[in-house]
Amino acid sequence: DALVYRFDDEGYGESRPPGFVYALTVDAEGRLFVASGGGDERPAGAYLSDDRGETYVLIGFEGERVRAVMVGPDGQRFAVTSVAPQLYRQADDGTWTSVLAEPIYAIAASKSALFAANDEVVRRSLDGGDTWETVLEYAPPYQSSYIILRARGTLVGVSARGQFYVSRDQGDTWEAPARPWTSVVGDAGESGIAFGGEGVAFLGTRG
Repeated sequence: DALVYRFDDEGYGESRPPGFVYALTVDAEGRLFVASGGGDERPAGAYLSDDRGETYVLIGFEGERVRAVMVGPDGQRFAVTSVAPQLYRQADDGTWTSVLAEPIYAIAASKSALFAANDEVVRRSLDGGDTWETVLEYAPPYQSSYIILRARGTLVGVSARGQFYVSRDQGDTWEAPARPWTSVVGDAGESGIAFGGEGVAFLGTRG
C-alpha cells in the first residue's frame, strides 16, 4: 500500500495517500499537492491536503491518473494527466483549463518561469502559463517517458536518455556536457537531476 512519509521537528510520521503517488509537491500555502494514480478505494486524480497529509480532498481529474504536478512562481497549481497528457492550470474558482495543448511528459518551475518538456522540445512560460515559447529542441533516441526536467533558482536541467542539457539563465541559453552521456547512462536510464552550490549539476542513473 502507498504511503506518504513526513519528517519534521516532531520526528517521523506517515499517512495513507489516495492511492499510488506519481508525484507530490507543496503549494504556496503549505498544502500538500498530490498526483494520484488511484487505489485504496479512492479514484485517481489531483488531491490536496491541508493537514500535513492526514486527509486528502480531490480537486480535479476524478478517475484520471495524474502523472505530474507543480506550483508556479505565483502560487498557481498545474497538473499533467496520463490520458491526452496536456498541461492544465487550476483557476481561482477551482476549475482546470489546458494551457499547453500538446503532449507533455515533464514539468518544472523556477523562481520566475515555468517549463514543460515532451520528446521533441522544452517550452517556457514567463507569464504563468498564458503563453509559451520553445527554448530547447532535441531528438531523444528513446521514449519520452525517460524525460526528466528539474529547475532551481536560475538553473534548469533536462535529460532524455543519452542527452543532458543545463541552462544557467532560466532557459535563455543551454549547454551540454562535453562527455557523451550515452556512454555514461547506457541502458541504465536516468533516475534524477539535482543542483548543488555554484551551479553544479548532477545526473543519477538507475544502474
